Amino acid sequence: MRDSESLDWDIIDEYPTDGHFTSYKIKILSSKDRSMDIRLDDPSFIPISLKRELEQHWMILQSSEYMEELTRDGVFRNIAMQLELFIQQNRVLGYHCTKEPISGHFLSTGLRTLDRVAHQTQFLETHGHLFSQHEKNVMRSAWESYFPGAQDIGRNGLLWFCLSAYLVVNNGTKYFFNYFGGEAIYMPLLNHPLILEKLRKIGSPVVVEVRLNPNELKTLGEFPFALNALSHYQKSVNPSAYIHSREGHLKRNVTPEEITQIIPKDKFF
Repeated sequence: MRDSESLDWDIIDEYPTDGHFTSYKIKILSSKDRSMDIRLDDPSFIPISLKRELEQHWMILQSSEYMEELTRDGVFRNIAMQLELFIQQNRVLGYHCTKEPISGHFLSTGLRTLDRVAHQTQFLETHGHLFSQHEKNVMRSAWESYFPGAQDIGRNGLLWFCLSAYLVVNNGTKYFFNYFGGEAIYMPLLNHPLILEKLRKIGSPVVVEVRLNPNELKTLGEFPFALNALSHYQKSVNPSAYIHSREGHLKRNVTPEEITQIIPKDKFF
């Protein structure tokens, strides 16, 4: 990561807030530097000019719990706007939680969006010998009764990432590390302990760190990247502050070149 304090900023325009133009000026990086890799949970990347503005409102940061409320108007909204534009001109590090079948697999193949039916078919072709015929029948029946329709909408054609390390260590990721194949395999099988135990024995739990273009990522909420980063900054001065972590997804595969590292779960946590 380059030192964000040394980067040049250019004033480009006024920015509308709640339908009205304010006196706040939005700044963007000059074209001299556009390749920073940003960890959203590491506030050190925030440009010094924005840090100085934040420091002027230290008491508010220490007395408030929710950065999302602060960014609805006023100076914090202006800071969030500027920081969001800054992040969008760079790359963010995203974290895909999964199990790797063999060491080096993802560095060779990259990551792919989900085609559920093809994924399940390939799983049985590769690992079906580990299961009895009865177990394979149970899996096929569970998959077909659970997924078609609404459960496929948020999965098929998508590739999901945690956008901060904080979210990776949250309890919500534990099944990705426990059971091989992801939700498309294990989700309808959580009441089948014998099958789950076999899924547990396949592969090794890893975190795949990927360099992502934030403009390609689909996520939720206003200022999703800036709010994530600003809430981590607030947490550093106010231990009771809430972390606004986000997930995001791509609608394309990730190449091996976009993967920065594969981290064993035990070394990440």
